[in-house]
Amino acid sequence: MERPDRLLSRLVRAEVGRCEVCGAEWGPLQAMHVVSRSHVGLRWRRDNVVCGCVPCHQAMTDRPAQWEAWCRASLGDDTVDELRLEARLGGKAGELFIAAETARLVAECRAAGL
Repeated sequence: MERPDRLLSRLVRAEVGRCEVCGAEWGPLQAMHVVSRSHVGLRWRRDNVVCGCVPCHQAMTDRPAQWEAWCRASLGDDTVDELRLEARLGGKAGELFIAAETARLVAECRAAGL
């Protein structure tokens, strides 16, 4: 079975098909996390990920203030604030959570024909 990280990345790339930051449709696309994927409870949430090209992903990783501003302008303050609050509160973690998220993402990928 594929890891949840790969499943979410496949799903986002298939849904969006372009860099949401610059609009590029060329080159490899990646899942860019609004809030760091180190917060396991948010790591595989679709609303915590946007599709980005490699150059934009690297640029935004190196410029967190610019990334924050882009997220707020593009996704809205409410979405970003909710994700940040959940990150501070800890979110869910553990093997059962990871297994459930993997199953959910597999189902979404199958429904999307991936």
